[in-house]
Amino acid sequence: MVPGLPGVGLTRRDIEGDAYSVSAHASYPVWEKLEVSAGVRYDHEKREFKDYMTGLALDGTWEEVSPKIALEHRHCDIYGYAQNLFDEKYDQEN
Repeated sequence: MVPGLPGVGLTRRDIEGDAYSVSAHASYPVWEKLEVSAGVRYDHEKREFKDYMTGLALDGTWEEVSPKIALEHRHCDIYGYAQNLFDEKYDQEN
């Protein structure tokens, strides 16, 4: 605690981590202005947290594979697409 300032304390906390991802994507033309697109992305992240004042230490690893299926339509200079039509996690959040 800091003298004269109740509720204010000094502490040291460290957060360290590593993250990386790999992805692949391919498109196939169906018609002149319509493409089917598919891809996949793999993410990996590791975090470590340490609070030196309380001695609290946490670590965790997160991994996810994200597929993508899309129909892409091009009209003039306008570009639009629909994707993640089969993403269960997206449906649960919305």
